Amino acid sequence: MINVRKLFKRKKKRRNQYLNIKQSGDTLYISGHLNTQTDMVSELWLKCRETEEWFSAGEIKPSAKFQFKISLGELIAKLPNVESFYDWYLTILVPVKSISEKRFNKLSQSESTELIQCNGEEAFQYKIRLGRFETTDIPSPFLPYHFQDRKVIPFVTEKGNLSLSVDKELNPSVRLQIDGVRRTGKELEVYGKIFTRHSVIQHGDLLLSNRATDEECQTAATFELNQEETRQKYGLNRYSYHAIVPLGKEGHLLEEGIYDVFLKLQLNDTPEPYMVKLHRPTFRARYFAQDISKYIGDKGISVNPYYTFKASNLALEILSYSAENLKYLERMMKWAWLHRLVNRSKNVWLVGERPYKAQDTGYHFFKYVREQHPELPVYYVIDQESPELKNVEPLGNVVYFKSKEHIKLSLIAKRIISSHHADYLYPIRTQRFKRKVHALKIFLQHGVMGTKNMIANYGKDAPGFYTDIFLVSSDFEKAMIVNDFGYNPDQVYITGLSRFDELLADNVEKKRQLLIIPTWRDWILTEEHFLESEYYHRYKDLIQSETLRKLSETYNFEVIFCLHPNMQLYTDHFRDSPYQVISQGEVDVQTLIKESAMMLTDYSSVGFDFSFLQKPIVYYQFDRSRFIGKRPSHLELDEDLPGDITNDLDELLALIEEYASHDFKMKDAYKQRARKFLKYADRSSSERIFKLASDKSLKPKLSYRLQKQPIAKGIGKKFRKSKYYFPTMKAAYKLMRTFLPVDKNLIVFESGVGKQYADSPRKIYEKILEDKLPYKKVWIVNKGVHFRDPDTLKVKRLSPSYYYYLAKAGYWVNNQNFPSYINKSKETTYLQTWHGTPLKKMLFDIEQVQGRQEGYVERVSGAIKNWDYLISPSAYATKAFRSAFHYEGDVLEVGYPRNDLFYQDGLTEIAGRVREKLQLPTDKKVILYAPTFRDNQTNGANKFTFEIPFDLEAMKEKLGDEYILLLRLHVVISNKFKVPEELSDFVYNVSSYSDIQELLTISDVLVTDYSSVMFDYANLKRPILFYVYDFEEYRDNTRGFYMDFEQEAPGPLLQTSDELINALHDIDQVQHDYQGKYQQFYDRYCYLEDGHATDRVVEKVFPKKQS
Repeated sequence: MINVRKLFKRKKKRRNQYLNIKQSGDTLYISGHLNTQTDMVSELWLKCRETEEWFSAGEIKPSAKFQFKISLGELIAKLPNVESFYDWYLTILVPVKSISEKRFNKLSQSESTELIQCNGEEAFQYKIRLGRFETTDIPSPFLPYHFQDRKVIPFVTEKGNLSLSVDKELNPSVRLQIDGVRRTGKELEVYGKIFTRHSVIQHGDLLLSNRATDEECQTAATFELNQEETRQKYGLNRYSYHAIVPLGKEGHLLEEGIYDVFLKLQLNDTPEPYMVKLHRPTFRARYFAQDISKYIGDKGISVNPYYTFKASNLALEILSYSAENLKYLERMMKWAWLHRLVNRSKNVWLVGERPYKAQDTGYHFFKYVREQHPELPVYYVIDQESPELKNVEPLGNVVYFKSKEHIKLSLIAKRIISSHHADYLYPIRTQRFKRKVHALKIFLQHGVMGTKNMIANYGKDAPGFYTDIFLVSSDFEKAMIVNDFGYNPDQVYITGLSRFDELLADNVEKKRQLLIIPTWRDWILTEEHFLESEYYHRYKDLIQSETLRKLSETYNFEVIFCLHPNMQLYTDHFRDSPYQVISQGEVDVQTLIKESAMMLTDYSSVGFDFSFLQKPIVYYQFDRSRFIGKRPSHLELDEDLPGDITNDLDELLALIEEYASHDFKMKDAYKQRARKFLKYADRSSSERIFKLASDKSLKPKLSYRLQKQPIAKGIGKKFRKSKYYFPTMKAAYKLMRTFLPVDKNLIVFESGVGKQYADSPRKIYEKILEDKLPYKKVWIVNKGVHFRDPDTLKVKRLSPSYYYYLAKAGYWVNNQNFPSYINKSKETTYLQTWHGTPLKKMLFDIEQVQGRQEGYVERVSGAIKNWDYLISPSAYATKAFRSAFHYEGDVLEVGYPRNDLFYQDGLTEIAGRVREKLQLPTDKKVILYAPTFRDNQTNGANKFTFEIPFDLEAMKEKLGDEYILLLRLHVVISNKFKVPEELSDFVYNVSSYSDIQELLTISDVLVTDYSSVMFDYANLKRPILFYVYDFEEYRDNTRGFYMDFEQEAPGPLLQTSDELINALHDIDQVQHDYQGKYQQFYDRYCYLEDGHATDRVVEKVFPKKQS
């Protein structure tokens, strides 16, 4: 197919036109030419990456054409005996008289260029990497050359430059993409492209590996070198591949299971086969992958290609059927519309959990319906071989998984009611079949949400999960599902879980029994992982503890250790304990919960069930950071969980003794927490669910279904990344602003360009909530922030909804600017809170703007014209704002709302919670380093960069026994600082922590430079050090200041690493020496801060009554 955009796209002319590299034995031939009338090649060089030494490799008469012949033997004799990579460079000469004024100025300003005399004329001379030519020919693969006991290999780097490996092994670097997975006749074909850089594919196979059994099946794949593409991509090898997927061997179909798909490659530069997973699907491959059915004799399998969530690896889900049933399924799918039509009067419901389960919410709801409404066509789906079949079989209306009856009922059902994914109850999970099922999906859940972030599993945009109705147990949980998981409020219903009806029944004899019931760990995949895990050793130590044994005897209680089903493979490793060890699949967990006097868990949702019975829980969270992972919990664990939390075995045993000695009574504070997670304790959850499911007005909404269709989502993502998105959004915003009525009760909040839930907008929002003012709230935030208010809507910055709510809102609240092309309606009030007291000069007061794109001042000044109110913390700040912004509107000179925190009761408790959240050691003082950005430090994309400018190792050596160092880089810094392993117990990078005011509360010393954070921190009256290693440059050439910084700074100005470390070491003396200056600074810049700035702003801007 012709790519029209490529056809008409103007190709950029390259200065480096043609390169040919050929190796013959010990000789390397390098030739080519430049596409220019001015530039000439004169020399060839090698640079050692390890030592940065330069070595001459050849010299020619300056010319646009070049040819070098290099003896690798002679070359290696010149090089030091160091294992390293060397990079090839060309020396370029450019006669001054032959170039334009623009290029002359550019070369003159370059630090890597020198002006020399060449044949009596001035010429610029500089070096360029040898590579990235418009066309590159490498006729044959490079081969290792051995000289004495040394080895060299030429190779092309990932970026297309020629390098040389000396005594270092070259590891293969293989990338690929999948272009399609399709049916070809009765076979399944996969094809795509594979990029091997310097490696040559000799041959290879497509291999399938069963995750559960390690069964493998492979077949030959074909590879074709795309010669023209390789030439255009700097000689980096590019192949096309395709293979028929092997779905059986030796006359037998593959066994049921999940199969990962690999290419097993034999490369020219590695003796062992190189394995690479098939991944990186193109749009077509992701959204148009085709499933297939395969038959041999009376057996059949369904093959469903899909892509894993995290890595987009191709996997195949294979389900086994009788050939008769699979052919029946294919026929039923073909005529699904007719079967629905014929059976439209039948109100069929399918209920279940996983196909092999019947003891959780699916079972309890089904039991209620069969007992209370036996006349209804409600069926339970379960595998005929399941050991839990005995639970539901006596109730009747049981449908066996993958039976003909199951296939038919799935297609005509009006309701699919499941404790897990709805499609677990389908006889097949292909996209083709999912499109045929038109039932309303109701998600019963199988535990209270909150402890672990499950958005990737059950969020509205989670791949592979879809529900129309999401059932929860409390208003608190509903707010979480709406705000965090992205569901609309009309999709979430508070009913309670069906199993709670039985849980709350007083029908089980209570025992003096400690139930230890931890959840599973997704990183423990093998027995070896298990035996090496902290999980194993911690629980082994616990159940073999002599102290626990004595406690159980002294206080007369039994101990049961119950493993999660996903950990039951390892049950035998605990069998030598003195207590009963069981797996959850062996018992009814709900009975265990009801009969036990106390529970010890970690993160399991069964803890909530136990708390609803008002019995004590202890959470043993020794691996919280790893378990919770990068995505934050939906809860404030230390404040929300209904039980004690510990990570220490001795403390855990002490808590067990405390509860046992008080007859296992739950503490009142934890009873109150538990009530937050359960709205109804009336044993009528199943009845509420039944009434909801029976409501015939509830039907799958077309808009929700379209949003969830993979192809619709794919098109949306593709459009979002296209060049047409922003022009479309700009035009749409103008139309909406013109025609949509402004809602004076709607407020849009944003902080830190959507990266933060913090600063003054947060304080204003929370005050409006606290005062229960009648406003609708929308927060523009890209992070997983959990809002406790169920009516607060969370919107991603620059999404279509972003533009809609900005056009609709009666109020905007921001601490930076909205995009400069957005102008507000005259009916909208814009409250600009700003994000700091100005020290460094801004906008119109800067003599020369650096590090910004052209037109920056004009864009920002245009955005300022939207402001209706600007918050100022002092008369000094007001004067600076008016000067910098040429702002003539209303200024609210009332103090910064964000600084109210420092005058709040309970500041010590707040700081304690922040330390716990960051998991900082409690026995160390805290240094916070919070510098600003540098306008003159940017990368090529005009992104601000920053490097730590002092000696971290020396600081740790001198201060590490008493302090830890927190790094909080400015929000606009684009490069991420990675803490070296050897410093990880001293340096903590907290740049991603959104609320810097909270970080200030835990800091004993602030180290900054020209950041406005100094004005905020002064409210705490704690010592400040100014590390201003570039003071003169910053003052005179970069920004300049509004105040006499040298005279007024409330701490010393330090310019070397040693000065900074010494000042920190003698911080008490520094604080004493600057006591007078500090007080003067506070009196001039912090005099309005009193803890009530937010009150003053809200009273002024947001009326309590709306007309």
